[in-house]
Amino acid sequence: MGCLMRWYKFQSQQDFDVWHEALKKQLGYPLPSYDINGNLVGEPYTTDYTSVVKIAENDFRTIIDQEYAQGLTPCDAPEIKDEREIINPQS
Repeated sequence: MGCLMRWYKFQSQQDFDVWHEALKKQLGYPLPSYDINGNLVGEPYTTDYTSVVKIAENDFRTIIDQEYAQGLTPCDAPEIKDEREIINPQS
């Protein structure tokens, strides 16, 4: 089954960090790294499943596979004006 990526919202960086650390443990991170041809390169290892974007004080968003989103709050993708500025789509 293929993955279905979607954006999800967290109330704080700490909420994201707790969820992310538990998911990484479940998935067996850190994982070995591979080059573009699929060859194992060893170190550096892949240490994070995803990252989080701070939109506002209580609005932290990440994009993940729906398979790992049980109990999370789906949301819209943040609007990106340019590569340096991310704004809240409701503003």
